[in-house]
Amino acid sequence: MNNAHDLEEDPRYKIGLRQALWIIGIYVAYCVGAVLIAFPLSIFRPKNLPMAFIMGFPDWVFLSCLLWPTVMVIVTILVVLTKFKEVNLGPLDISESEKGA
Repeated sequence: MNNAHDLEEDPRYKIGLRQALWIIGIYVAYCVGAVLIAFPLSIFRPKNLPMAFIMGFPDWVFLSCLLWPTVMVIVTILVVLTKFKEVNLGPLDISESEKGA
């Protein structure tokens, strides 16, 4: 009977997990950043601070819905270009699996 320890782990799983964690981290940073920008400038704005407009948008809309997503797209592009590596998703060759052993 085969033991679970006899199975060879595909090295692409570790690469895929690391890349998925990067994207989840970027997504969490995007959500937290958008909320931290929008709430203080919209709902919790002090009564003595007037609403500012940037390019015709209220400041909180411009910053949290236009500027912040643009910044996060640039961050995502930089992370993909520097931290991700291309992986062949075809069948794993025997020679490739022997290289890892």
